[in-house]
Amino acid sequence: MNNPNWSQFIPDLLVSIIGVCLTFLLAGIIAYIRSKRFRKFIENLVIKVKIPINILEKSWKLVVIGLSSLLLLIILRNILFIIIGLLLFILGLLLGQVVTVKNFIRRKKNYVQIKLFPGIGNSKLSKNYITPPEGRVVMGGIPFTFAKEEIVFDTSESKGITSVYDDGSEEVEIKLETPLSKIRNLYFLINSGNSNSLYKGRIIGEIRLIFKDAPIIKESLILGNNIREWCPGNRGDYVREASNPKLHMSVWNGMSKGGANAVIDCLEIKNYECMKSVPLEKIKIKRKYILLSPDTMGVHFMVFGIVIETN
Repeated sequence: MNNPNWSQFIPDLLVSIIGVCLTFLLAGIIAYIRSKRFRKFIENLVIKVKIPINILEKSWKLVVIGLSSLLLLIILRNILFIIIGLLLFILGLLLGQVVTVKNFIRRKKNYVQIKLFPGIGNSKLSKNYITPPEGRVVMGGIPFTFAKEEIVFDTSESKGITSVYDDGSEEVEIKLETPLSKIRNLYFLINSGNSNSLYKGRIIGEIRLIFKDAPIIKESLILGNNIREWCPGNRGDYVREASNPKLHMSVWNGMSKGGANAVIDCLEIKNYECMKSVPLEKIKIKRKYILLSPDTMGVHFMVFGIVIETN
């Protein structure tokens, strides 16, 4: 009797294993996108190991199309996967995860502005600018609302500071009245002052986002990278440009009290996809004390407004 040639079954076996893996991977991606319970489970798991995943948000269409294409090639060879696909589709219907294409693609955006009330805000927007923005103004596609005498936070002022460190650095803490979840991005209207080129490339401060029971998101403020001089028209050796695309430069243009060209920039800080269900409780803004000779003033920065984008 001839011994069976098991090698001829190996290719079909591999194809079957790969097909099953692709099927469950594709189902998992769809479940992650559409199922709140499954997404929360995965996000809590990811938060514990501190791995930020945002590929599904940015390129889920490409991932699904790619996996579907590979799966289709295998389906054409094996009727088993057609049955599995139908079972998963029926399971999705039973779980109520099937939605319209319109709702699947479109996401409603909401914007919440965090006002810098007295006690946190320590200066006025009109201190530096002639006819500063007033009322509802869209800056870089983001809506901000300004009072006639809008209060801002200026790190060169001592009022409003909540913490002082041994190295001379100062920090203010902004506690949200109601913690916010489903956060996509945060937008800070921000510029530096006395931005002497001596400090270019140096960290002059940081913004920290404090979430409940989750890792802190920290954005270091690096002069010439994601922050620059508020008044490029001033004479002197100042850092007038920034290279980081997260900083949307010149979302507003005006003039300083001295008649020079002045701007307001907008810094965008993205939230991790895996932390969208986690409430944001606090925002901490820190000025790092740094003084280089022959400068005698030190570089500082101002925050003119904060908006949180949710969906």
